[in-house]
Amino acid sequence: MARQPITRSQPMPRRKAPSFKSGTIVRCESTQEEEAVARFEACPSVTKITAQPVRITYEHEGKKRNTTPDFKLTLVDGLEIYVEVKHTTQTMTMADVLEARAVGSAAQGLDYRVITDRWIRVEPLLENIRILQRWRGAARVSRDRLELFALEPDLPLPICIVAERLGGLPTVAAHLLNGDLNIDLLSHAIDGHDMVLKEPHRATMIARELPWRTQEGCEIWGAGK
Repeated sequence: MARQPITRSQPMPRRKAPSFKSGTIVRCESTQEEEAVARFEACPSVTKITAQPVRITYEHEGKKRNTTPDFKLTLVDGLEIYVEVKHTTQTMTMADVLEARAVGSAAQGLDYRVITDRWIRVEPLLENIRILQRWRGAARVSRDRLELFALEPDLPLPICIVAERLGGLPTVAAHLLNGDLNIDLLSHAIDGHDMVLKEPHRATMIARELPWRTQEGCEIWGAGK
């Protein structure tokens, strides 16, 4: 089971992000963490999100210290990545600390990464993910693609037409978030008349890539980049 966020000396804001991939509520301590979960939910490479999974020991300025990554991401190939979410300015002021944490994590056999707002807050991609999440509601879809085989030869089609074919807008949104269907998420805020694409759009490819491999204006820290 995922651990509850570790109690800190000062109270931290608590936010709850629903995760279909984890089948639970992921507890976050900032808006930025909640936004990161939204991005992870729309990344097909990520199959599970666990909040504050483990404590990492590292050495900095001659002292043993501990830190707890914000999330563990379980990937489709079974790998596990330990992610810390920071603002870009924090990565600059904490550069030596973050590097020490990466080294300490590697010594424990853990793959530790830090992602920043420059990857998380790409617009209109993030807002479009939010729109799809609202459309999706509580809808769940099968991970197999049988219901999509008859649809794919007719693409591109407007979302509203695809919704009629698949039984509703929530189902379409779920497939789009899963990466089963493709749509332009980068050029403008989407609505029901946007086209579901036949070929993967660049925005979908961004969602499919792991965050530390994305080239569009990101800053990534971690051992073995």
